[in-house]
Amino acid sequence: MSECTLGTICRYRTDSAPIDQLPYVSTESMRPNKKGVITNEAAPSVGKARLFRKGDTLVSNIRPYFKKIWQAEYDGCCSADVLVFDPHGCDSDYLYWLLSDDAFFAYMVASSKGTKMPRGDKDAIMRYKVRRQSAAEQRHLAAALNPIRELIRINQHTNDYLLEQAKAIFRHWFVSGEAVCTTIKYEMQEIATISAGGDKPSVCESVSQPDCCIPIYSNGIDNEGLYGYTAAPKIVEPSVTVSARGTIGYTCLRRKPYYPIVRLISATPKKLVTAEYLYLWLLNTSIVGVGTTQQQLTVPMFKLYSVDVPAEADLARFSELVNPLFDAIDANKAECIKLAELRDALLPRLMSGEIDLSKVAIECERLP
Repeated sequence: MSECTLGTICRYRTDSAPIDQLPYVSTESMRPNKKGVITNEAAPSVGKARLFRKGDTLVSNIRPYFKKIWQAEYDGCCSADVLVFDPHGCDSDYLYWLLSDDAFFAYMVASSKGTKMPRGDKDAIMRYKVRRQSAAEQRHLAAALNPIRELIRINQHTNDYLLEQAKAIFRHWFVSGEAVCTTIKYEMQEIATISAGGDKPSVCESVSQPDCCIPIYSNGIDNEGLYGYTAAPKIVEPSVTVSARGTIGYTCLRRKPYYPIVRLISATPKKLVTAEYLYLWLLNTSIVGVGTTQQQLTVPMFKLYSVDVPAEADLARFSELVNPLFDAIDANKAECIKLAELRDALLPRLMSGEIDLSKVAIECERLP
């Protein structure tokens, strides 16, 4: 097998552009676990930033284990901690998939520098060894994987849209100056059971085991804080989790049984509201922590947060309207998980040549 280094097929883009003239991407706006970017990132008001071009691949160089990567869909500029790979010697889609391989991120982590905020070694990254592939092989690989990426992207954008619809309905009914429903204030502890996440349970080595399907959640934002899977849940009723440290205030709706661990607070409605309503309420609430060295949100603090609660009939009508939106979001998330598993299973085999797509393409072309 012929090999070459990454530096022979691409290079870092180093030119810059005025920061107020192009869309801006930072490490914070890049989603973990290969989920692209969050649009409309606020840019610094003045100065210049690194330029990227449509088709370039952007990789966050901070904490590479978060696997933040995106292939640019437009020209823009980005922060200095985002590496911009210019595919000057290979197919642009192929370069994106090469850098999306878990093997590449493992190499970045192994060669990174620093402990608290590890950064990839830019020189070492360009020495990464890859299998030399012809232009045809590169196109075949990209053609096999691009549809999976597109399906994931469509599902993610659909979910963003569905959530925005639910939030807009909620604000119109209960929050805006022209709210159509009246509410009464309650303390959080009056309407929900509040509990702190516990110690980590035994984590299953394989999620294919039939009794290993309960997600473990922590405070991270990668895949909504998914830590792993275990055999038995701690919370079985629909509820809401709030990050208590680090990403304080990061809120997730949990509609299936789960196991919360450290740095996470769970709120399980016991009367008057649903988990969906409470989730949307908290998205409209400023959640802050206390402390100087490292801020945290405590259970006693969170219990005293106030929640505006609507009448039972209004809540029922509201739930009939928004719950189908969350049902669709859940279905799309489940499909994205399966698609990502397929992507991550295929990618290393395609990169290594274990799967020869040129033969598959020939056979497909012969189909009537």
